[in-house]
Amino acid sequence: TITYSLAFLLIVVGLSLGYELTCADCPQAYLKAKLVGRRVFLRAPPYAGLPQNSYVEVVKAIYGLSDSGRSFAEYLSVRLRRAGLQRSQWHPCIWFSESVLLGVFVDDLIILHEGQS
Repeated sequence: TITYSLAFLLIVVGLSLGYELTCADCPQAYLKAKLVGRRVFLRAPPYAGLPQNSYVEVVKAIYGLSDSGRSFAEYLSVRLRRAGLQRSQWHPCIWFSESVLLGVFVDDLIILHEGQS
């Protein structure tokens, strides 16, 4: 995640290049990512319609798990690379292309891009 200072710097640089600023939220971000690296089971709630004391396996990176943030970051990285962006060598939450600067703050995106002509 980028700091507030780095977000401000990214915005200043982008605006000085004449880029437009767009902010975006990834709704239900963690639920888009698969849980990787371990298996997690939770007791099924009574209203799930399963026998008493049943357990269900968690397959998505749900909020509250210590590694959900990392799972979402990996999910987002794959999509940003597919979109043609490169990760900065300077900071892992800064991405760029010829016409885009992008900062990741948890599940929010700060996007500076060339305007539409």
